[in-house]
Amino acid sequence: MSFYEKGDPKNVKIPPLFLLPLIENCFKHISHFTDQENAIEITTEVGSNIFSLRTSNTFSPDMRSDQQGIGLINIQKRLELICRGRYRFNMAKNGNKFEIELHLDIA
Repeated sequence: MSFYEKGDPKNVKIPPLFLLPLIENCFKHISHFTDQENAIEITTEVGSNIFSLRTSNTFSPDMRSDQQGIGLINIQKRLELICRGRYRFNMAKNGNKFEIELHLDIA
C-alpha cells in the first residue's frame, strides 16, 4: 500500500467520514493475485480551492461483475446531496486496476 500527500490539508474541511467509503472500497475489492503484485495507492492533494482524492487498487477481473456495487452508488448519491455542483467523481477500470478520482471544491 502506498499513500501520497500533496499540499497542506490542515485547513481543509470536508464532511465527517466522507472519504472513508472510498478508501474502504480499495481494501474490500483488492485482488488476491499469487503471481503478481496486489496494490493499493491513495493520493490526496490540496490546491488553492480544490481537494482531490485518488485511489487505485488492483482487482481480479474474473472475480468482479460489470455491475456497480451499492457502495459506490451510495457515495455518488451522498456527493450529490452534500456537494451538488461542487465536485467531480470519476471511476475507471484500467487493465487490472480500479481507479477513483474525487475533486471537491473547498472554496
